[in-house]
Amino acid sequence: MLLAAADRAPACAGARSGGARAAGETTLHGRVQAASAGQEQAALCTEPGEMGELLRREGLYSSLLSKWREARRRGSLTALAPRPRGPKPALADPRDRRIAELEREKVRLQHRLRQAELIIEVQRKASELLGITLSQPGSGDVDS
Repeated sequence: MLLAAADRAPACAGARSGGARAAGETTLHGRVQAASAGQEQAALCTEPGEMGELLRREGLYSSLLSKWREARRRGSLTALAPRPRGPKPALADPRDRRIAELEREKVRLQHRLRQAELIIEVQRKASELLGITLSQPGSGDVDS
């Protein structure tokens, strides 16, 4: 039984993957998608004329499909995959962590030093008011 060409659906038939577009108007992402879709659909084309029908429907040349196959085989198309935008996250360096820790400790110790200096100043003024003589720092008198 013979089927008319309009009655049979070719194995590689499908909707146009890229939609209507003018020549040279495809985006890089669109080309990569068309290449992968074209590869899958081209593999399904087994009857004579189906490959030509696919290429006409997609608006591609057979040489372009061959170039895309070669680029995919070389791994060139994987380099075209979308990448996250923005600056690359910096790797945590143990030295940076140590520096940050030391800077926090420095700030904490400076705060304690200011408190200690204030306490000493208050003690000095209190001793002057009460008439108590205190030894000067660095004079060598140490009460044990």
